[in-house]
Amino acid sequence: MDLFSTQLSSVDQKVMKGENLSYGNDIAMVISNDAIHYGSEDWGGSDLVPFGLDNEGTEKARQKDLGIIKECLIGNLNIDKVKQFNPYTVKEDNFKEYQWTWCGRYSLPFGLLFSNKLNLLIENKPLSGILVDYRSSYHDPHIEVMDLQMGHTAIANQKHWVAYVGVNYN
Repeated sequence: MDLFSTQLSSVDQKVMKGENLSYGNDIAMVISNDAIHYGSEDWGGSDLVPFGLDNEGTEKARQKDLGIIKECLIGNLNIDKVKQFNPYTVKEDNFKEYQWTWCGRYSLPFGLLFSNKLNLLIENKPLSGILVDYRSSYHDPHIEVMDLQMGHTAIANQKHWVAYVGVNYN
């Protein structure tokens, strides 16, 4: 990730300079990922309830997520901060297995490394992250979207929920 993000940011910086494009105005990065996937049902046989299925357990899961966000995603970015994310989400002895079930366990650190290195090349300063919001499919109200006739994509209860985080980097 470190090598590829360095190479990609260098190429993008050259293209942006050649095309007179501005980072943040003409070019923006969007990194999509979910935070914790939690519960004991409909996770393909996985039991994702390290803290239990009661209110205390789901609150502990939320607090762990918020701790990961604070430690790894908020404030000035640097490679060490981004690298702290991996031990939370990826098992040390098998990179294919989750330690903590965040979708985006690879896209998030790569995207942050790439975006930050590009900003360092262009602005000579790191990006700084500000938490926009943290929500979950269980803890926050469902938003009905009847006009699309899409229905529900997943159950949302203490046995199956997903959290979402939004961070803005400037």
